[in-house]
Amino acid sequence: MHANWQHLSSNAFALLVFGRMVEEEEGALGVWLTYLLAGVGGTLASYLTSPHTHTISLGASGAVFGLFMVSLQGSRAAGSQGSRAAWSQGSRAAGTSQQG
Repeated sequence: MHANWQHLSSNAFALLVFGRMVEEEEGALGVWLTYLLAGVGGTLASYLTSPHTHTISLGASGAVFGLFMVSLQGSRAAGSQGSRAAWSQGSRAAGTSQQG
């Protein structure tokens, strides 16, 4: 379940960009495990920070954020050239260009 179409489309786009980046470094199993663990972790963190609100966590934002963090770590571990290449790939997917 998602809050609205914008939420769904932004999660789908981020999954495409960061899922590909993680898949290049960790393989398909790495994407699935990261997505699953980050999704469960995000839902648990949401519940623990607001246990009395009776609000249900929506969407896959926690899972997608986990993929983003793993892709960021992977690009940082690859060094500055790897980082530029990874962010350049993300920029191309987003339809923007990177200066520098």
